[in-house]
Amino acid sequence: MPKAIDYYDRGDGITRLNGQMVSFRDFRAESDREELEIILSQLYLLLEKYPSALENETILRKSRNLIEYAKKRNVSLNNCYSYFNKETRNIELPGQVKTKTYRLRILPSNWNNRYSCITISQYESMASGGILSKSELRLKLNAKGLDYINMTYMDDSTYHVYNSDALTYLKPNILAKHL
Repeated sequence: MPKAIDYYDRGDGITRLNGQMVSFRDFRAESDREELEIILSQLYLLLEKYPSALENETILRKSRNLIEYAKKRNVSLNNCYSYFNKETRNIELPGQVKTKTYRLRILPSNWNNRYSCITISQYESMASGGILSKSELRLKLNAKGLDYINMTYMDDSTYHVYNSDALTYLKPNILAKHL
């Protein structure tokens, strides 16, 4: 069973680590910031390649295609993505290759809320196909711009959930880029 590490928004910066209270500010802040920046960089790569990806017409067209695909194949929309990116690199162990796969889904504001929801998923796996970890960042896009919803990270031993306040606290450098 994975150990649960969850961030709860109580306004006091407190995290629960396996039942014990610890300060979020002392817990993984630098590595979590790096993870957040890596995932956010995929959004900027998407926008470089597809500058119209966040326009209403594009979001509506892509979401209709996803909904049709999910219905036709009888799969959950949560397992469908509009955009895909794959990065492969060798790791320290000879002959071992680690792959990071990024998938993005953008659903329109009329889908389930008052804002468009952008989901960026990162899967890290070995060449054998086994998934080592998964991170998922959810953003909302509305008239004011982009804002965080939450981010999750899980591997075989940990599970992290960060709400928008925790992500804002991490202050990723990449948010300095303007859309």
